[in-house]
Amino acid sequence: MATTSKLLGDYLIELGFVTKKQIDDALEAQRNGEYPGKRMGDILLARRLITRAQLDKAIERQMADEFGIAE
Repeated sequence: MATTSKLLGDYLIELGFVTKKQIDDALEAQRNGEYPGKRMGDILLARRLITRAQLDKAIERQMADEFGIAE
Protein backbone atom coordinates (compact mmCIF):
# COMPACT_ATOMS: atom_id res chain seq x y z
CA MET A 1 0.00 0.00 0.00
CA ALA A 2 1.36 3.41 -0.97
CA THR A 3 1.31 6.28 1.47
CA THR A 4 1.29 9.96 0.84
CA SER A 5 2.10 12.96 2.95
CA LYS A 6 0.19 15.30 0.68
CA LEU A 7 -2.72 17.09 2.26
CA LEU A 8 -6.10 17.77 0.71
CA GLY A 9 -5.11 21.37 0.08
CA ASP A 10 -2.18 20.18 -2.02
CA TYR A 11 -4.54 18.27 -4.29
CA LEU A 12 -6.95 21.20 -4.56
CA ILE A 13 -4.07 23.43 -5.63
CA GLU A 14 -2.68 20.86 -8.10
CA LEU A 15 -6.10 20.47 -9.68
CA GLY A 16 -6.31 24.25 -10.08
CA PHE A 17 -9.38 24.63 -7.87
CA VAL A 18 -7.79 27.04 -5.36
CA THR A 19 -4.60 29.00 -4.82
CA LYS A 20 -2.03 28.48 -2.09
CA LYS A 21 -3.10 31.82 -0.62
CA GLN A 22 -6.71 30.65 -0.39
CA ILE A 23 -5.56 27.50 1.43
CA ASP A 24 -3.35 29.54 3.75
CA ASP A 25 -6.23 31.93 4.50
CA ALA A 26 -8.57 29.02 5.24
CA LEU A 27 -5.97 27.44 7.54
CA GLU A 28 -5.56 30.74 9.37
CA ALA A 29 -9.32 31.02 9.81
CA GLN A 30 -9.37 27.44 11.11
CA ARG A 31 -6.60 28.21 13.62
CA ASN A 32 -8.41 31.37 14.74
CA GLY A 33 -11.55 29.40 15.50
CA GLU A 34 -13.71 30.99 12.81
CA TYR A 35 -14.97 27.54 11.79
CA PRO A 36 -15.07 25.45 14.99
CA GLY A 37 -14.77 21.75 14.29
CA LYS A 38 -14.69 22.23 10.51
CA ARG A 39 -12.20 20.55 8.22
CA MET A 40 -10.44 22.20 5.29
CA GLY A 41 -12.95 21.07 2.67
CA ASP A 42 -15.87 22.33 4.73
CA ILE A 43 -14.24 25.72 5.19
CA LEU A 44 -13.54 26.10 1.48
CA LEU A 45 -17.13 25.09 0.71
CA ALA A 46 -18.47 27.59 3.26
CA ARG A 47 -16.35 30.31 1.66
CA ARG A 48 -17.68 29.28 -1.76
CA LEU A 49 -14.16 28.79 -3.08
CA ILE A 50 -14.86 25.26 -4.33
CA THR A 51 -17.86 23.17 -5.27
CA ARG A 52 -18.80 19.82 -3.76
CA ALA A 53 -17.79 18.16 -7.04
CA GLN A 54 -14.33 19.75 -6.86
CA LEU A 55 -13.90 18.65 -3.27
CA ASP A 56 -14.95 15.11 -4.16
CA LYS A 57 -12.47 15.04 -7.06
CA ALA A 58 -9.60 16.14 -4.81
CA ILE A 59 -10.54 13.54 -2.17
CA GLU A 60 -10.73 10.83 -4.84
CA ARG A 61 -7.25 11.78 -6.08
CA GLN A 62 -5.90 11.79 -2.53
CA MET A 63 -7.36 8.36 -1.79
CA ALA A 64 -6.10 6.96 -5.10
CA ASP A 65 -2.58 8.10 -4.27
CA GLU A 66 -2.75 6.95 -0.68
CA PHE A 67 -4.03 3.48 -1.48
CA GLY A 68 -2.22 3.06 -4.80
CA ILE A 69 -5.40 2.92 -6.84
CA ALA A 70 -5.19 3.90 -10.51
CA GLU A 71 -7.82 6.38 -11.56
